[in-house]
Amino acid sequence: MSGKMAAIVGHILGERFTEPEIAWMSISSDGFVTTESVFIGRAEDLENNLTNLYVASGLTTPEIKAFNQLYRSKVDDWRKGGR
Repeated sequence: MSGKMAAIVGHILGERFTEPEIAWMSISSDGFVTTESVFIGRAEDLENNLTNLYVASGLTTPEIKAFNQLYRSKVDDWRKGGR
């Protein structure tokens, strides 16, 4: 996985996989992902990449559900009115 994806996953899991690490992540009302200092891209692309990561890593359904819960708790999604 790329360094950017490692930073994103680390943020979601509450782990430091990169330096610098991501302190916050937000999805704008028009569907773009940003952090405190980096424009990531479209939320749809990130979500597709995370799905591909689940498949590649062999996560179980309960593990995917747990990861998605963490994702929703760590990423402010303004498409849906915020966290």
